Amino acid sequence: METKAPWQSKTMVVNALLGLASCVALFLPAAKGLADLLASNAPLVGAVWALLNIVLRAVTKEKISLTD
Repeated sequence: METKAPWQSKTMVVNALLGLASCVALFLPAAKGLADLLASNAPLVGAVWALLNIVLRAVTKEKISLTD
């Protein structure tokens, strides 16, 4: 089976970007609006994040490997 690096994985990249957006919303005062939006819609955000992960995992064809 072919393998790929983690940064070549759509699932890993999407999760890293969503995690970064969450951190920015929490720790950057200028992102107060985003923090409020995420907090007020936490169940929806979680459900969309989970659904996105399921879809990305379903289309995954290659295994992720940290070494060659």
